[in-house]
Amino acid sequence: MTHCERMQKHPEYETMPGYWRRHVEAILAVRAPSIAKSQLERAMALMLAGWAYYADAHRAAYESGIGEDGVLGPEWEAIGKALRGLLNGDLGRLDAGAIDSALLGSLQAEGFKED
Repeated sequence: MTHCERMQKHPEYETMPGYWRRHVEAILAVRAPSIAKSQLERAMALMLAGWAYYADAHRAAYESGIGEDGVLGPEWEAIGKALRGLLNGDLGRLDAGAIDSALLGSLQAEGFKED
């Protein structure tokens, strides 16, 4: 599974009816700014997409995970951990639990341990 796919992976269950549809709409605001409910929602979706895409692009370019890169890997890890911290802010329709799970899953897939 790519890191971008992990960001859009549906959780095993929905705690609130319709929340996943709203979350996916917020993620899609990266490509269609007119559907974003707020600039903060879109900004967070853009940061998440960029972080995930960077790791996927690294694998495509170098045929190895970013976690194996001794220079870029730690910086990518730091960004992922900082994104987890930003989940405490205004996310609009984005689901913090789903994002946290995706971020943690991506970090672990690249060999980084949770603090």
